Amino acid sequence: MVRFYLQDALFVSLLMLPILLCQKRFRYVGLALLVFLAAELMVPWMFPHYLAPIMPLVFLLVVQGMRHLNALTRQGHAWARFAVPGIVLLHGATLMSQYVPMFASLQRARIGSALFLLAN
Repeated sequence: MVRFYLQDALFVSLLMLPILLCQKRFRYVGLALLVFLAAELMVPWMFPHYLAPIMPLVFLLVVQGMRHLNALTRQGHAWARFAVPGIVLLHGATLMSQYVPMFASLQRARIGSALFLLAN
C-alpha cells in the first residue's frame, strides 16, 4: 500500500528510517504509524485510500530521510551528493511514465466521440 503513494524512488529515502527513529521527536511519528497500522491490520481487506489519513506522517519521514541522505555528503560520502536529486528525478520520471499514457487515452476518447457525433 505504501508503494501506491511513494512509488519506488521515494521508498529509497525510508532506508534512513532507523536513524530517524533514534531521534526522540520522530519516535512519536513512528509510534503513531505503528498504532495506525495495527488498527488497519484488523480489517481483512485494505484499499489505498484507507492509508490516506496517515500518509502525511509517512511523507514527513520521507523528507527527513532525504535530509539525512543529503547530510551524508558532509560526512565524506561522495555518492550522497547525487542521491537526493536522483531520487527526485526518478520519482518525476515514474510519475510521467504513469500519467502520459492516461492523457493519450483521454485524447483518443475525445477524438472517438467527436467522430461518433459527426457520423450520426
